[in-house]
Amino acid sequence: MGRNTQAGKARQTGMAGKAQDAAQAPRGARGPRWVSLLLALVSVVGVVWLYYAQNDFLESFEARSYDLRFKSLRGPLPVQSDITIIAIDDKSIAALGRYPWTRQQYVRLLDKLEAIKPRVVLFDVFFPEPESTEVDNALARALARAGNVVLASTFAFDAQGRVTGRTGSLPALEAAAAGRGHINLRPEDDGVNRRNDLQITYQDGPSGQTRLMPALGLSAALFMLGADTFGAEPFRVWIARGQELLRSVPVNGDGALWINYLGSAGAYPRVSFVDVLEGRVDPVLLRDKAVFLGATALGVYDMRVTPFHPNTPGVEVHAAVADNILSQRYIHRTGMQALFDLLMIVVIGFLSFAFTARLRLQRAIPAVLGLVALYLCLAYGMFLQGQWVSMVYPPVAAVLALLLGGAGVSWCWSAVRGRCAPCFPAMCPASWSISWKRTRMRRASGGQPRGDRDVHRHQGLHYLQRAQPGRGGGGPPERVPVRHGADHPRARRDGGQVHGRRHHGLLGGAAAAARPCPPGAALRPGHEAEDG
Repeated sequence: MGRNTQAGKARQTGMAGKAQDAAQAPRGARGPRWVSLLLALVSVVGVVWLYYAQNDFLESFEARSYDLRFKSLRGPLPVQSDITIIAIDDKSIAALGRYPWTRQQYVRLLDKLEAIKPRVVLFDVFFPEPESTEVDNALARALARAGNVVLASTFAFDAQGRVTGRTGSLPALEAAAAGRGHINLRPEDDGVNRRNDLQITYQDGPSGQTRLMPALGLSAALFMLGADTFGAEPFRVWIARGQELLRSVPVNGDGALWINYLGSAGAYPRVSFVDVLEGRVDPVLLRDKAVFLGATALGVYDMRVTPFHPNTPGVEVHAAVADNILSQRYIHRTGMQALFDLLMIVVIGFLSFAFTARLRLQRAIPAVLGLVALYLCLAYGMFLQGQWVSMVYPPVAAVLALLLGGAGVSWCWSAVRGRCAPCFPAMCPASWSISWKRTRMRRASGGQPRGDRDVHRHQGLHYLQRAQPGRGGGGPPERVPVRHGADHPRARRDGGQVHGRRHHGLLGGAAAAARPCPPGAALRPGHEAEDG
């Protein structure tokens, strides 16, 4: 009778404890998730801010990845067949003498080209100072007879990027030429030339009017397409003939074209300057072509760093710009690509957090690495289609979300459950405490319960289940309620409550190895049991 009454009281007490546990467990379970989600959000927002701030450290990696995609991943591509370079090379310097040459040599060259009839001739050289009246007049007459020669100009800029001056050829020569094109190439901070300003706005000195000067490569495209006008809009430069739109060239916010380099130095057909003068060149290489004239000899010091080669002649960079426009093989890095980057930063960052939140760290790490590898393949595939999307910022968001939003909090709460739960049982749901203690017990016994003892929870109470002696192990096991609080036998001896770590009796019985709680520690409600 007494035993039934005691069991009923135990059931009532256990039911009350179970209800309190159910009310407390969700709060404890939700806490780490909210903290983890907050840290993941902080990491994603931080990467978005770095993206907008153009962090120098990450931008250097992004620029290197851009070069890597050209040289090591994609490799060279066939160049436009309508472009040829007349090279001021070492062979010509050896034959004609030290450079710069007299302008009479250019008069001879134009006379030869007049018979071959190229579509346009673009000089990557200019003549700012007079040589002699006779020679200068002869060159002006040759330019006027040809009617298809574009002379080069270069601009000076201040620290804010504003034009402060222009250097070009003599006014008489520019007046006789068919056009002018600027040859400014502004390298990035690491010295690599990745983009070209398709047009520069400047104040014309004599008239004071605001004018647009196209890049030398754009000038070549204008002549080859037969265009008569061009203009700029946000993120594009258009080329038209009358009302017909011929090209829409994608540019960045500054009006610069990201150059799609198609090969290393020497990718475009070259003929030597002196060979043209001596008539040793097949006219087919020049007829109806865009012919660039520029220096390729190392001693002239017109070498540029490109993703393919550290010593690329500047004239080949201008030829690559013309090639991009004529063949419409562009690198798109405009507002749409920036929106895609931001979207991928958010999506990949939170996917990384989701993997870490739902998987163990040992499985979350390869899952996140697989996600990053999949995105890198996507970014490279888009690059092959002319879309430059970031290969750096989304993976950085994934790694930060993994470390901050998932792994850090997971490790923290694992430490809380594994080390602090014995001292602070009220902080952890009952399911954590029980699962932790069962795991410890099974590890100690090689995956099996320790002998004839095991801990069971029934109606909010913890029981030490053991086989009843004297029955040969054939009878039902005996359940001994684990006692807690001040009524525990050792509580009176130790002068305080039993420490939470041992109150389940996992190490040899209900009363074995119990120790007092530290000051301020308290047992979770619902763990008190009547003494049988």
